[in-house]
Amino acid sequence: MRPEIPEHLRFPLSVRRVKVQHVTFEWSRSNSVVLAARACRLCHGSGLRKARDGVTINPCKCVQRAIFRICFGRYTQCSTQDRHLSQVRLGNWYAGCRAQPWTWGRREEEFLADFVLVSRRVLTRREYLLLKLHHLRGLDWRACCPKLRVNRGDFFHLVYRVEEKLGRVFAELQPYGLFPPDEYFGGTTWKSPGQGTGDSEQGARGQGPGASEDADRVAEKAMAVGSMAA
Repeated sequence: MRPEIPEHLRFPLSVRRVKVQHVTFEWSRSNSVVLAARACRLCHGSGLRKARDGVTINPCKCVQRAIFRICFGRYTQCSTQDRHLSQVRLGNWYAGCRAQPWTWGRREEEFLADFVLVSRRVLTRREYLLLKLHHLRGLDWRACCPKLRVNRGDFFHLVYRVEEKLGRVFAELQPYGLFPPDEYFGGTTWKSPGQGTGDSEQGARGQGPGASEDADRVAEKAMAVGSMAA
């Protein structure tokens, strides 16, 4: 039987919801040029390309493939590390209300699950089979071509298409993008109710007077509840 939580450690049942800030990934030269291939013939190392209408700016294919490889490298790191290195951590990754912005979670396992589930949702049946055989299982083109029923040239074209599609999805995924991985593991921030009402810049970021004290108090409550539940 689970012990009863003391009254002073309980979270309030009725909390006032606040608007959560989800950072949208914006394609710009500053975040694309570092990922672009210098020898790319499409963007010439800038990382951006204009669409057919001449106005819309889209990321180059080399940038999308680079984003996928970064996320896949983090996936490989999380899946091959020792199990004891993955720990339950306390953070404000799913901040939906001011009174309870802290939750417990395993970020490594969540990243692995998001990577696979998003890929399965976005890719076609053949593309997901290629991802599972070539990237996740590590099979080369000689072992994958008979199962995919494609030749060597079509195989690598399919690999590039899968990496380009997933790279852009991982960057633009809402509300929690997989790229960059450091921000995924670092958590998100939430806005204070006073944003846009003439408050100071510090208060607009949720760090106004008393905000840090509230966060510390909530963190202490969450740690106490977690220790009692364990």
